[in-house]
Amino acid sequence: MKRELVIQLKTINFFLNKRIEELHKSFDGNLSPISGLILKFIFQNSDKVIFQKDIEEEFSMKKSRLSKILSSMEKEGYVKRVSVKEDARLKQIILGEKAKELNENILKSKEEIEKIIFKNIDEKNLDIFFEVLQEMVSNLKKDME
Repeated sequence: MKRELVIQLKTINFFLNKRIEELHKSFDGNLSPISGLILKFIFQNSDKVIFQKDIEEEFSMKKSRLSKILSSMEKEGYVKRVSVKEDARLKQIILGEKAKELNENILKSKEEIEKIIFKNIDEKNLDIFFEVLQEMVSNLKKDME
């Protein structure tokens, strides 16, 4: 088998995005895949104060792109941006009511997709895969610094 990592990753990304879009449309057609991932991140970090910068770093996104995504999410009622007392320029990102209603569906979608992806792959191989994947992510982050 020829090792063409970039092509394989693009192929996985294509199929993942298609599958995620199908699942998300079933419970809310307006929610983009990246918006779902952002909501998941905010939910998983609900014990912390989340700012746009935190999301930028988590998803390696440019400020302008994320700002557009958050504006759209705010307009749809998924998130709210709230000024903080210490610095009015900083906006805390909190979940809107619509996001709270969708949380359970997003988690179910993730589990369903992972079940499909990991089908017939034993735990040992998955452990190795995730170790290698983490190293690749680390290498790319170091290279971008």
